[in-house]
Amino acid sequence: MHLWRCALATIVSLMAAAAMYATEPEPFHLLVVNDDGVDAPGMAALVAALAEDPAYRVTVVAPATQQSGAGSSLTLRRNVTLSALDPIAGAPTWSVDATPATTTRVGLHVVLADDPPDLVVSGINKGENVGRIAWYSGTVGAAREAVLAGYPAVAFSLQMEWSDPNPDFAAAARWSKPVVDRLRDHGPVKGVYYNVNIPKKTSETRGFRVCRMGLEKPQVAGFE
Repeated sequence: MHLWRCALATIVSLMAAAAMYATEPEPFHLLVVNDDGVDAPGMAALVAALAEDPAYRVTVVAPATQQSGAGSSLTLRRNVTLSALDPIAGAPTWSVDATPATTTRVGLHVVLADDPPDLVVSGINKGENVGRIAWYSGTVGAAREAVLAGYPAVAFSLQMEWSDPNPDFAAAARWSKPVVDRLRDHGPVKGVYYNVNIPKKTSETRGFRVCRMGLEKPQVAGFE
């Protein structure tokens, strides 16, 4: 009788363990892109904030060089080089010598062709992308390209005090993660990309709100 009880207890324990592992969700896969280049501190801070959460699995595919202002432009008239780099915060990392929009396409259709992401995250950009400026932004362009390819996306930018040589990207990343958490938990609207701008005084930030994007003209736009 005792042997039967032991055997039954063992079977029940194994079934409970199997059920636990069967119901444990897979990590939410994020493709992180940007326009400031693969060495940008804003992206490194964002990847670090996301990768330290075991609920996420992060892959980085970013432009090899600075590509601000590239908007949704594509690299079409030359060969494009894809290079594997050292991981950023433990996340597999590749660079692409192309525009942000092309980099997003390479990430989705080459690097992650057999392992598609659940969400594309772009940034954190050095400088806000608000009003009409957002249409020129490579950061926003990379997110927009993901949506055009059928993937949900969000872009993050940090408002700058341009005289400050060391913007607090770590604080901006701490505000970015709750937005990604919300999109993961509630699901983004299909066909919509989110353009998130974080105030330079992150310590005074109280939360985030979804709103329509403005069309304000750039305050400074011209050539010398």
